[in-house]
Amino acid sequence: WAESVRLRAPYKSEFRIRKASDGSFRSFRVTANPVFGEGGQLARWYGIADDIEDLKLAQARADDEERKLASVLGVSPAAIGIFSGPENRCVFANAKFLELLGAPGSPLGVSLEDLVSDPSHQILLNLVGESQRTNLPLHRLDLRLNQGGIEESAQVRHFHFFAHPINYREHGLSERVVYLRDISEQRRADERLVRSERKFRRLFSSNLLGIVFWNVHGEITEVNRPFQELLGYRADELLGSPLSRLTAPEYTAQDAREREMLSVQEHTVPTEKELVKKDGSRVTVVGGSGWISRTSGDGFSLVLDRTELKRSGEERARLQGRADSEKEASRLKSQFLANMSHEIRTPLHAILGFAKFLNESNLDEEQRAHARSLARAGENLLHLTNDILDLSRIEAKAVRLDLTTLNPLALVYEVVEMVRAAHPKAVPIRVSTMGPLPNLRGDPVRLGQIFTNILGNAAKFTHAGQIEVELRSEEHTGGHSELLFLCRDSGVGIDQESLARLFMPFAQGDASQGRNPEGSGLGLWISRNLAELMGGTLELESQLGQGTTVSVRLLLPKSLEKLAPDSWRAPPPVGSLNGVKVLVAEDNEMNQLIAEKLLTRAGCIVTVAQTGEEALRDLSTASFDLMLLDCQLPDIDGYTVARALRTRETREGRPSLPILAVTADAMGDSERRCAEAGMDDYISKPFDHGVFLAKIQNLLGQTGKDPDQATPAPSLDTKALKDLWDIDGEGGLLGDLMGIFSANMPERLDRLETSAKASRIEEVLQELHTLRACFGSVGLKRAAETCRGLEERIGTREFKAEMAEIYRVRDEFECGQEKLAHWKKAYPPTLKEEL
Repeated sequence: WAESVRLRAPYKSEFRIRKASDGSFRSFRVTANPVFGEGGQLARWYGIADDIEDLKLAQARADDEERKLASVLGVSPAAIGIFSGPENRCVFANAKFLELLGAPGSPLGVSLEDLVSDPSHQILLNLVGESQRTNLPLHRLDLRLNQGGIEESAQVRHFHFFAHPINYREHGLSERVVYLRDISEQRRADERLVRSERKFRRLFSSNLLGIVFWNVHGEITEVNRPFQELLGYRADELLGSPLSRLTAPEYTAQDAREREMLSVQEHTVPTEKELVKKDGSRVTVVGGSGWISRTSGDGFSLVLDRTELKRSGEERARLQGRADSEKEASRLKSQFLANMSHEIRTPLHAILGFAKFLNESNLDEEQRAHARSLARAGENLLHLTNDILDLSRIEAKAVRLDLTTLNPLALVYEVVEMVRAAHPKAVPIRVSTMGPLPNLRGDPVRLGQIFTNILGNAAKFTHAGQIEVELRSEEHTGGHSELLFLCRDSGVGIDQESLARLFMPFAQGDASQGRNPEGSGLGLWISRNLAELMGGTLELESQLGQGTTVSVRLLLPKSLEKLAPDSWRAPPPVGSLNGVKVLVAEDNEMNQLIAEKLLTRAGCIVTVAQTGEEALRDLSTASFDLMLLDCQLPDIDGYTVARALRTRETREGRPSLPILAVTADAMGDSERRCAEAGMDDYISKPFDHGVFLAKIQNLLGQTGKDPDQATPAPSLDTKALKDLWDIDGEGGLLGDLMGIFSANMPERLDRLETSAKASRIEEVLQELHTLRACFGSVGLKRAAETCRGLEERIGTREFKAEMAEIYRVRDEFECGQEKLAHWKKAYPPTLKEEL
C-alpha cells in the first residue's frame, strides 16, 4: 500500500479470505487506486475485488493435465515433437525425438532447422515445411532415415511419419505435432516372413513328396503338383473334398486310429497305406501327418510312392551286392596271387640259387653258357612275377614307399650298369648332368625300378646310335628339389596308334614294326603309377623310326644327410663267418641245400630243422648264433615258432637269438607280421646271395668275421685309366689291354679255383699274384685289393672256409669288367670320376 501511495500507482494483489458463513476460503483479486486531496494528501481509496476461486481451480486442473500429457509423451516409444510459429520453434520434444535428432541440451525455443544437424535428416524439414504450407496433415508409411549419419557404416532405419497442424483461431496461432515411430524390426520381420513364404512355396511346388493341406473339418485346402500327378487329379477337383475319400476302404479304421494319435501329440504320425487314384487304381504310399496349428485345426500330410522306395532299395541292394562281389573277388585275387607267389618263388629260388652255384663251379664254356642262360631265364621269370605282383599292389592301393636318403646320380649309374649287364650288346649309354645334384629323400628301390624299366626298354629297342641319359635338379621352395630324369634313344620308335595304348596294363608294341615285344607289357604302366604315387609325372614322346624320349619329373625333399661312399650299391662282398652256428628251419629240400651251401661256404656251422617242432626242440638242446626261419613251415608256421622262442627267452632270462625270416610271400604284409612275431629281419625268396649274407652279418653285429675286412675300395682306379688313355690320346692302348685281359682272365680264374679246391697253396698264391698285377694294369682296383688281401691271409690252412673269398675274385672281375667297359664308352666327358 505505501509503495502504491508513494508511486501514486494502482495497487494489485490476491487474497485468500475466509467466509464468515461456512469458514471456507476463497481467492480474490483486488485492484485499488489511491485518491489524493488538494494538499497532496491521501484522501481515500477506491477499488474492485474479483472472486477468482473458480479460475484458480480451472488453472490447477489444466496444469495437472499438461503434466500428465508431458509424462505420457515422454515415455512414448515414438518420437514426438511440437513446433510453433512460422520458424517452427520447439515447444515440446520427448526423449525419443531428441535421440533421433541427436540434439544436445534443451530444445525448447530452438527452431527445427537448428535441431536437424544431420544432412541425412533434411527430409524431415521438407515434410514439416510442406505440412506448414498446406496446413494439412501429412502421412508417410515408410520414411527411411540414417542412424549414424551419412557414413557407409550408418544404419538405415524405417519410420512411420505423421505431421498434424493445430490451429488456435481465437489467438491466431498454429502448431505442428510431428510423430515418428520406428518400424525397422517390423519391416525385418515382414521381410523374413516373405522369404519364408517364398521358400515354403518353392519347397511345396518342387518337392518330390506329395503334399496336401487340410482344415479342422478334414477338407483339402491345398495340394502340390506331385500329389496331383500321383493320384491323377487336378487341384480344383480335390479342393474342399474330404481327404478321407482318397483312402482305400480297408484302411478307414487305420485312418481313424492315426487321427486319434494325432489329436493327443505334437509330432508327425507316420503311415503306410493305399490311396485310390482317379482312374480307380491304387497306389501304395508311405508318409505321415502333422499339425500346422492345433488351435485352428489346420494340418498337413506327406506321401511318397513306395514303388520308388522299393526300386531304390533294390538298386542299393544290387550295388551293395556288386561291391561285395568285387571286394570278395579282390580278396580272392590277392589270396591267389599270394599263394601263387609262394608256389612260384620257392622253386624259382632253387633255380636261381643252383644256377649261381653252377656258374661258380668248374664248367667248360658251353656248360657255363647253359648255366648263364638258365640264370637269365630264372631272372626273367622273377621279373615277370614281380611285375604282376606290383600290378595287383597298385590296383589295391597297397604300395608303400620307404623313404631314405639317396644320391640320384649314383642311383642312375647303378641302373646303367645293371642294364648293360642285362644287355651286353646294347649301344653306348651316356650320362650327363646339368649342375650339381643334391642328396634327396625318396624310395631308391622304387625310383630304381622306374629308371630300370625306362633304360631297359631303350636298350632293348635301340640297335644303332646311342642312349642319352640327362639328369638335372631345380631348386624349389620349402626345402624341395625337382628331379628331372630324361632318357633319349635312337631306337625304332613307336607309332601313334601303339603310343595311345602303351600305358595300358599288358600293352606292348607292334612286332611288325621291329620292336619284337617281350616281357609282361607292365613296365611303363607300373613306372607311371609309381611316379604318380611319388607325386610326379612320367611322359613319353616318340615317332616311328625316330627314337623315343621319356621324361620323369619328381618333387622330392632335399636331405642334409651325408652318404658314405658306395652306400647306394649292392651290399659289399661278404667276409668269413667262420664258426657262426646257424639253425636253418626250412621244409623245402632244395631251399635247404641252397641255404646250407651258402652258409657253409661262408664258414658257418649249419643245423637243419624241417619242421617248427623240430626247430624248437633243437633250440632247447643246443645253442646257436642265429636262426634262419621259413615263415611257411608245414606243422607250425614260422610266426608261431618265433613267438614261442621269444616267450621262452623271456621266461628263462636268456638273450634274444637273432632271427632272419625267409618268406616267399611278396604280396602280403610279411614285414609287419615278422616284426610283430619278434623276428629281427626278413628276406623274400628268391634272394640275392650277397644281400642274404650281408643281412646275417648285420644281425650278428659285424661286417664279417675277418678283422682285416675293410670298407670296399672303389671298383676302378680312374687315375690309372686316364693315364693309359692319355698315352695315345685316343684310348687305343687301353682298348688293346682290355681285349687281351678279357680273353685270358676266365682261364686264369678257373685255374685259381681248381687249385684252391685241391688246397695247392703255392699255385693259389702264384695265381693270386698274377691276377693282382693284371687287375691293377687295367684299373680294376677293388679286384686287385681282393687278391692282395687273400695273398696276405693264406697260410697253410685248409681252403674250405676260404672258398667264398676265392669265388669273390671272379665276382669282382666280372663286375669290374662291366664298369670298365662302361667307363671307356663314356670317357672323356662329364661323368663323375667314381663309378
